[in-house]
Amino acid sequence: MWLQIEQMLTSLKFRFNQFWLPLAQREKNLLSALAVFLVWVLLYAFLWLPMQHSQTQAEQKLHAAQQQWQWLQQQIPAWQKRAGDSQSVQVQDRNQLMSMVQSSLRQMNLHQQISSIDLTNKGVKVVFKDVAASRLFQWLATLEQQGVSSDKVQITPNSEAAKQGFAAAQIDFVSP
Repeated sequence: MWLQIEQMLTSLKFRFNQFWLPLAQREKNLLSALAVFLVWVLLYAFLWLPMQHSQTQAEQKLHAAQQQWQWLQQQIPAWQKRAGDSQSVQVQDRNQLMSMVQSSLRQMNLHQQISSIDLTNKGVKVVFKDVAASRLFQWLATLEQQGVSSDKVQITPNSEAAKQGFAAAQIDFVSP
């Protein structure tokens, strides 16, 4: 293999000498200057421009990330205020908790899908036999934003193909 490569290089050297030797000194100088110019153009096109383009993109990404960071920093006080406002509705007893749960069920139009809702020693227990899971999670998120959190949640997905996206659920809310 090395022998073949050496033969190829020898052949190329011979052809180059056949082309180069008969040229006048002025032509050799012009071709040398052209070769140097072409090397510089190729280095610029294949090394410098891609690096410059990458640097520009990185600077743009950095600028965008800095702007997003500043925006997030500006949003922190607003979120803290909202979190403080949402926790301002405090449930005092089981009856008030029951009232909040029932009114939120009516607002989310889930009151028709309740199997049972009962007062327990600790709070309220809500049971669904067949409820749309997405609406159930939305209801729980709404209650959490109002400052009501559940103590225990059991959700069992419905295995029937016709009832995909539906689940049975049991949620226990505890009053303070």
